[in-house]
Amino acid sequence: MNFLLNEAITKPHIHIATDITYLHIKKDDWIYQLTFLDLYTRKVLHFDVARKMDSYFVDPSTEKLLKKYPDI
Repeated sequence: MNFLLNEAITKPHIHIATDITYLHIKKDDWIYQLTFLDLYTRKVLHFDVARKMDSYFVDPSTEKLLKKYPDI
């Protein structure tokens, strides 16, 4: 369900989308890219890449975003 479908996005740093992309790099090996996108400006605010997908990857990346953009 798209909760923002009928929402007016009128200024930056209010609506942030996340995406986790699984990138196959060789046989049975993956890397993961976590991206934070501002839906108003369409700017990538922050991204990180890791070999393992877990909270040790996601939580610090989120903290980096919030440190870089404290008004979010």
